[in-house]
Amino acid sequence: MMKVFFVEKKETLEEDEELKRKGFEYVSAKSLGEDREGYFFFIKAEEEFFEKCEALRKALEITGKEKERILKKFEELNEDVLSGMGLI
Repeated sequence: MMKVFFVEKKETLEEDEELKRKGFEYVSAKSLGEDREGYFFFIKAEEEFFEKCEALRKALEITGKEKERILKKFEELNEDVLSGMGLI
């Protein structure tokens, strides 16, 4: 299951050892065209991981239509990056 979280300072989640072991991707809100300062973290894990991870309690979970919109923008950004790599 993929979950999306928002934090104002990436260090809030980026430096957590448990999250580092699980793995994640993040992008700035501005790079996704959002009008806010901070970072979206994209984490794929089992529900049990999300329930146990202390660091995620400091983050705002993005859900519903907003999550769908952010995930779509994130996928488009990744596609743009990959298509750009093909030009090299």
